[in-house]
Amino acid sequence: MNLTEKTGLLAGQLHGQGSIVSSLPFDYFPFPADSARPAREALIDTLAPYTLWEKEMAACLAHPTPQALARYGEVEEAYAARDGYRVRDDLAREAQLLASFLEMHDGTVKVSLRARPGFDVAWIAGRLGGGGHVQAAGFSFTGTLEEAQRLTLALLCEERARRRNEVGKSL
Repeated sequence: MNLTEKTGLLAGQLHGQGSIVSSLPFDYFPFPADSARPAREALIDTLAPYTLWEKEMAACLAHPTPQALARYGEVEEAYAARDGYRVRDDLAREAQLLASFLEMHDGTVKVSLRARPGFDVAWIAGRLGGGGHVQAAGFSFTGTLEEAQRLTLALLCEERARRRNEVGKSL
């Protein structure tokens, strides 16, 4: 692949496929994914079934019987308790860098990283024992959730500063 083809592929102008090769074992994205769904929707539903809850609340309001309104209250309470409103608000701001964390039963933390064009999360995942692509990477962390969040946030801030210096303006 020549430089023009690589640039076109990164800009989304060319379609390609391939595999991830790493000398270290890692789960690229350890969750089943429905490729027919928007990536943002699939990502937030790894945290909680927000999309399902939103559809169920809309259906309850579309046919407001006493039973449906009671069910709406139950679902809305679960949605609010799991920060559904905050998650949607945060995503509506079009984050430039995103990290999701999942504590596993074996004590590890699965971390999934996403980035907008111009940012690079592959080096972050690589530094923490994982791998992936420039805009989508991940790793497994052995330690507490708080440690994983602290280290990941520090490296995401470093990446944001790198990009700010590269473009010469505040992001």
